[in-house]
Amino acid sequence: MTAKTIYYLITVLELYIFSVGACIYIMRYETLSPKAAKLYKIIISVDIILSSLFLIKYFTMDNKNVHNYVSTSLDITIVIWILEVIIIAFKGISNTTKPVQRESFDLKEEFLTEENVKICYSQRKKENNFKGTIVFMHPDYYKSDLNGRVW
Repeated sequence: MTAKTIYYLITVLELYIFSVGACIYIMRYETLSPKAAKLYKIIISVDIILSSLFLIKYFTMDNKNVHNYVSTSLDITIVIWILEVIIIAFKGISNTTKPVQRESFDLKEEFLTEENVKICYSQRKKENNFKGTIVFMHPDYYKSDLNGRVW
């Protein structure tokens, strides 16, 4: 086994490990829709299966064909890895949750409870219905409204 073959072997396994790690990180720290979570689980499963098949075939084949097998597997793995990186990157682009600006609410009524919880009834500027919001505020901000204006 040559150094080039060992390098290819490490590169193939590193690409699978990177893809699995990226998917696990996204699933753990991002809010995902059920379809996106299922997609990442499928990517993790495919990577684990492919890396297992690669290792099984690597350790059960003749020494003559190892270099050809590893170099071919590296080419295939790089193509798969590029596709997975594109799929993983599109998660951030296709995020459908949009933050609502604080200025889009009008404060209608607010009061302070005995437990130091400030309750604000707010209304979106372009809607007619009221929504109640519980706001936990620092004591210095008790004299400010929902939009941050101090009176």
